[in-house]
Amino acid sequence: MSILNERLRAIDLENKIIDYDSGTNPIYVGTSSPGTATDAAGWNICKITYDGNDNPTSIYWANANIGNALIWDNRATYTYTATGAA
Repeated sequence: MSILNERLRAIDLENKIIDYDSGTNPIYVGTSSPGTATDAAGWNICKITYDGNDNPTSIYWANANIGNALIWDNRATYTYTATGAA
């Protein structure tokens, strides 16, 4: 199987949710295993920040976690760090 096919297959095996600001900028991006409810633990969540010209400046990870242990519905309550490392 080609690398491209492997990556496309991996994409199909994840839930993805994007929460946008009042415009078209994605603010929060979440991924989880298929079937994970938004009110259940199992999400990997990042937050994207922008400059005054709407250019993305940073990606921050929720609660210093790059694993799938968070709840999407709680995304606004988490602390976000740049590295994803505790």
